[in-house]
Amino acid sequence: MAIYKFVDIENETLIADKLYDFVVNHTDILPTKRSWTPVSTTTLQTHVPELFDELKKFVEQPVDISAFVYRPPGYEEAHIDDSKEVRFLFPVRNCQGSYTKFYDLNGNTVTRMVEAKGNVWWKIGNEFPLKEIDRLELLKPVFFGPGTPHGVYTPPNLPGPRISFTCSFKNSNPEYLIK
Repeated sequence: MAIYKFVDIENETLIADKLYDFVVNHTDILPTKRSWTPVSTTTLQTHVPELFDELKKFVEQPVDISAFVYRPPGYEEAHIDDSKEVRFLFPVRNCQGSYTKFYDLNGNTVTRMVEAKGNVWWKIGNEFPLKEIDRLELLKPVFFGPGTPHGVYTPPNLPGPRISFTCSFKNSNPEYLIK
């Protein structure tokens, strides 16, 4: 199975602008310097109905949506998400030149991590060098499999933080979207 597949979305620029406005005016993710924050699906649907209209062409209603901010330069440690279901990732700002890199574990161990707020993810050991198997530059919306080890690289020359949104879906694992 493929790891990801880009998709065409109508009104992509309008949606990106509205998502950026939502980040700036309805979250505290930029001033608090957090890397991600969950957002209310209902609230986001009120502010960016075009995103939901487009997603309906592919999948059922999103159940979890989060905004992600990666500040340059940096590299998010390679990890595996707890939820293995295919998710949607939408570029909002400063994604050109940044990459989500995908890896083969190359024999490394994985350890289940639970954060204070109950978020779960899998930390990858460093017994052996990871083998990069693919990478995507987030230039357009994409469905991807977060069960593949991955991390985000942001180069030092980005004009600001890389901002994106990710969605998972209710009662659905749309694996068929990345085949």
